[in-house]
Amino acid sequence: MMIQSCGLIAPPSWTQGQQDDLQCVALANQAVLSLRERKFQAQLREYSFTTSSTSTRYAPPLDSLGIVPDTMWMQSSIWKVDFPTDPTVWAYLRASAGPSGVQIRARIIQNAIEIWQPQDGISIGYEYYTKNCVFGYDAGFDPPIGVPKELFTTDQDTHLFDGLLLIADIKWRYKKEKGFSDWQVDFEAFKAQLNAVMGRDAGAK
Repeated sequence: MMIQSCGLIAPPSWTQGQQDDLQCVALANQAVLSLRERKFQAQLREYSFTTSSTSTRYAPPLDSLGIVPDTMWMQSSIWKVDFPTDPTVWAYLRASAGPSGVQIRARIIQNAIEIWQPQDGISIGYEYYTKNCVFGYDAGFDPPIGVPKELFTTDQDTHLFDGLLLIADIKWRYKKEKGFSDWQVDFEAFKAQLNAVMGRDAGAK
């Protein structure tokens, strides 16, 4: 659809095509990497882990792009996890010898969730945004959506973004790359579509 709107003909294969075709795939992946930073509702996922008194560090999911604020809770109670704990409070806890109280306190340190003085067997859950916004094709499923991944690699791959938004994003990038004089018109159209999608997303929260 994007390529036809530029007056061109789509090739038999994008990922196995000529240099121009591969360039379109690269531009599509640029669009994916840019759009995912907007953190749309479709990227929301849930994750939980269980604490141990012998470990203070817990790795987030491999596809995590960021934790949704105010969603970290102790799943067996009504207690909310203090995340991210204020740096001054964290520094005070490290300097003190006593426990932090009933509330669990946590921060992200070196790409891991650091829990202050964790106890055994506490289940903590939270929401996060996935960075894997592309899906491979798998005929064994209905719809045939397979393993999520970061980038387009085959012609059958699908994605979780608004379709018109992704097309608009690729289109202005393509026209700018190819030297079309009116690429800024398409960029403005992309921004208008982005604002519309983000408005719908905000209303869905």
